[in-house]
Amino acid sequence: MEEIKSKVPSATLDFIPLDLIDREIARLKANDSQECRNCHEVDHMQVALQSKKAQAFHKVLRSGKSTCIDCHAGLTHTAESTPKPLELGGL
Repeated sequence: MEEIKSKVPSATLDFIPLDLIDREIARLKANDSQECRNCHEVDHMQVALQSKKAQAFHKVLRSGKSTCIDCHAGLTHTAESTPKPLELGGL
């Protein structure tokens, strides 16, 4: 879990509590990153357009030995994209 959290941008950690990050990473690992797979199907990825590194990682993903969150932790929720309390109707 610490290895995955180390990929989360530090600015994001200022806005999102660590316990929430831990819960969400655990949930995504447990459901094989289902939220990612709702839109991004590994079998439909255009491998030729990916870097060699991405191709290698996605090959492991296809094997079932890892899931999206293992590499993409912190990718979608950054400090810039996280709503501030006022935007959520807070004080």
